[in-house]
Amino acid sequence: MGRETAGGGAGPGPAEGATIDEVALAGGLDAVPVARRFVRSTLARWGRDDLAADAEIAGSELVTNAMLHVGPPVRLAVRPEGDAVRIEVHDTSRISPVRPAVSDGMTGRGLALVAALADRWGVGETPDGKVVWAVLTAHSVVGTAPAAGEIDALLAAFADEWDQPSRYTVTLGDVPTDLLLAAKSHVDSLAREFALAAGGARAGLTAEVPTSLVQLVEAVISEFAEARIAIKRQALAAATRGESRTSLTLSLPVSAADAGERYLAALEHADAYARGSRLLTLAAPARHQVFRRWYVTSLVTALRRAALGRAASPSGTFEQFLLREIDHVDALRTRAERAARLQRVTAALAGAMDEAQVGEILLAEAIRELAADRGALVLADQPEVRVVAHQGYPPGLLDRLQPASRHTPLPGTEVIRSGESVWVEDAEQRDQRFPLLVTLEPDTVATAAVPLRSGARLLGALRISYGSPRLFDDDERGFLTALAALAAQALERAALYELQTVTAARLGRLQQLTAALAAAHAVADVTAVVVEQAAALLGAEVAALSLLAADRRTLHVVRVHTTGGHDDAMSATLDIDDALPVAEAVRTGRILAVGSVAERDARWPLLRGRPPRVEHALVTLPLRVEAGVIGALSLAFPSTRRLTQGDLDMLTALADACAQSLERAENATRAEAANARLGFLARASIRLAESLDLRRTLADVARLAVPEIADWCVVHLIEDGELATVALAHADPGRLAISRELQRRWPDRLADRIGVGAVVRSGEPALLPAVTEAMLADGVGQDPERSNLLRRLGLSSVVIAPLSARGRTLGAVSLAMSDSGRHYGPEDLAFVLDLALRAALAIDSAALIARLREP
Repeated sequence: MGRETAGGGAGPGPAEGATIDEVALAGGLDAVPVARRFVRSTLARWGRDDLAADAEIAGSELVTNAMLHVGPPVRLAVRPEGDAVRIEVHDTSRISPVRPAVSDGMTGRGLALVAALADRWGVGETPDGKVVWAVLTAHSVVGTAPAAGEIDALLAAFADEWDQPSRYTVTLGDVPTDLLLAAKSHVDSLAREFALAAGGARAGLTAEVPTSLVQLVEAVISEFAEARIAIKRQALAAATRGESRTSLTLSLPVSAADAGERYLAALEHADAYARGSRLLTLAAPARHQVFRRWYVTSLVTALRRAALGRAASPSGTFEQFLLREIDHVDALRTRAERAARLQRVTAALAGAMDEAQVGEILLAEAIRELAADRGALVLADQPEVRVVAHQGYPPGLLDRLQPASRHTPLPGTEVIRSGESVWVEDAEQRDQRFPLLVTLEPDTVATAAVPLRSGARLLGALRISYGSPRLFDDDERGFLTALAALAAQALERAALYELQTVTAARLGRLQQLTAALAAAHAVADVTAVVVEQAAALLGAEVAALSLLAADRRTLHVVRVHTTGGHDDAMSATLDIDDALPVAEAVRTGRILAVGSVAERDARWPLLRGRPPRVEHALVTLPLRVEAGVIGALSLAFPSTRRLTQGDLDMLTALADACAQSLERAENATRAEAANARLGFLARASIRLAESLDLRRTLADVARLAVPEIADWCVVHLIEDGELATVALAHADPGRLAISRELQRRWPDRLADRIGVGAVVRSGEPALLPAVTEAMLADGVGQDPERSNLLRRLGLSSVVIAPLSARGRTLGAVSLAMSDSGRHYGPEDLAFVLDLALRAALAIDSAALIARLREP
């Protein structure tokens, strides 16, 4: 063996030729029991039972120490030495063991116990590592811990003879001794548990240790052992001297730097195991964690600096490191508190169902967290912005801010326009960037506004303001930005919820509309259902239905409904080429939409000054069937109503349902009309054949026609070379008087270029599906009185058929529609021509019979 150093005094080595019994221990949980049995049996064989108990304890403690701090292979030797017995434990490490002060820790008692039992003990160098020995006699007494100076000198001498790489001395400074001892005790307990776990696995007595845990065992027990033990030794020495602080000075190779980093990472990993209740040892207290981070990182930095030829000085004292940690923890605490607030905001927003609720929650949190005076949530609406929630604004101020254009130079609109956050920290920045703010908000000095983004969509801005200068640090900016992100998500969720709610309500209304349309058989009933239900479906203030006449050129506004409950049948007519939204929608088959009266008037100048004159948005929907467009539905909305694509899709479905119902009602009406015409012709034919009194017969026919096929009917015959009115009927007695007045004062003449005179002269019928203002003006010339009476008569559609028989035209029958809203088409013209033919034949026959009866 090589030179030895003694922990309790020098002593001779074993005598030459002495009997030596030894055993190799490979590790595992049975290593210590094997060692105890070996010592006991050896001493029994030598007849030294008087030393067996003490020797068994000393041997097992030395073996445990070697297994715990070095690991296998370990060799235990027992040899006689005069009247004493020498116990030796050989391992592969050159790091000297440390006898710590007695504590409550799980480790550290072994060498103290050996020192108490042995006459002397020590450590010696071997070619493969070291040997720790103890000599026991029958008169051994309790030893005392070696003086610090003595053991340091011995260990220094022990280390000098090693063949080792260059070492560098690093002075870390002084730290509290009790902190050092407590931290090292905790690590020793952890090392002991790791060693036991690994040993149990190797012996097959416990479960296989995970690879990650095996690496932890290696890093904690072996790789950084020299520095760890050196620190422990210095702490024990300082404690022995009664010093409250220990000045740490270490001499280590540069390789200890890498080992230190692995050691630190292993302990942090071990703490994670402990927090997860995977270890018996508790996780290191916070003060231990801070201490080890300081001394390991300082040591690593100093060693690497020294290896580069620079001063091996640490980055700072433990107190300085501790203060930095406190600052760091405080910053983390602030972030954690804000993160917790964000979590609370997220939870609160989960119950927000609309924009106002979202804004109320967000503004309350932003103002409270950032100590703001006021705040507002602004959403982007084309072409304006809209304040949906606000807090802290004095009465009247918000009215001056809303509505504002996107181009108004204010913080919120700037964010919406640019998509970038705005941070104004003092009055100088405010006046330079937003001079309008001085006028609108003179008490606002600092302000911040951040964008509300949902993916690539910019929804609006979240803004807060202060009445004094305010510097926004990175944490505050990050918090407000995160709050805005939550706001955007909540707004999207609220919008989706609102859409689902509104869609469900609309589907219910659409279902009701479909049921109502199915029950409506007449065109008038369908039009009434259409305008009323269409207005209710999307909250329109006005709904108007226009239908295309049979000539495919004329549009009739057949019904208008307002939210006040006013529902009118109308007889206004339009030409399909008119520059109006209804005509354009029918011509093109496209949905037309404008957002304001100004936009409406700019696009269709003919509507300037037309009602409704209040601000509104306008949508016109073509009514399509398989054969083409049959009309249009116009809806006027409040100007605040923003139509979405979903709204337009719903309106399209509504328009399609309406168009199909109208087509079905039109077909039914035509079928009913055809049957009615046949019945009317049968009744008229009977009446015409019953009497030879032409005037009475024609008067009866006129009364049959009103109101069954007309609202107004006039029959003219040629008498004495001029037209004479022989029958006149009207559904309205008041208008009947107007008709008679017109016939009396302005009778139809054969020479008239239009109307009855033109039809009688030419023998060709005339069909006017829609009577326009231009037609009336052309018919009356410059006579305002006649024009006024014609307007009061309210003619909307006219058909005139000649009464012709045997090649002669006898007169004409004129039929007109007014208040009923009905209009004549080609089918009606054919029917009236049939009626006129029957009447003409009856007139001609009566005249013939009268001549035959003449004497």
